[in-house]
Amino acid sequence: MIKNTREFKLACRNILSSYPISSLRSYGRYVGLNSPTSCNKEPLIEQIVGVLSGEISVQERSGRGAPVLDERLPMNLIHAMEALIAKYAAENEEDKCD
Repeated sequence: MIKNTREFKLACRNILSSYPISSLRSYGRYVGLNSPTSCNKEPLIEQIVGVLSGEISVQERSGRGAPVLDERLPMNLIHAMEALIAKYAAENEEDKCD
C-alpha cells in the first residue's frame, strides 16, 4: 500500500492527463477497468488512479461485448506509470526501515 496516497494520486493525474483518451482507454483495460470506453477523460483518469491506489478493486473480464479492435498498449505510458509506482513503493520501503 502506498503511504503518500495524496501525492501519488496527484502525480498519477499529472502523467495521465498528458495522454490522449485512446491511450488512457487502452491503459484502463491493461490495469483491469471493467469498461474504460464508456468514460470521458477525467472520469477515466479517476478510475485508473483509483485502481492504482487500491481504492477500486479490479474486476475479472466478462468476455462479453464486442472484441477490442486496437489491442496495442501505450508502452510509454505503461513505463511512466511503472516508474512512478516503483518510486512511491521505494519511498514506502524506506519509511518501513526507519
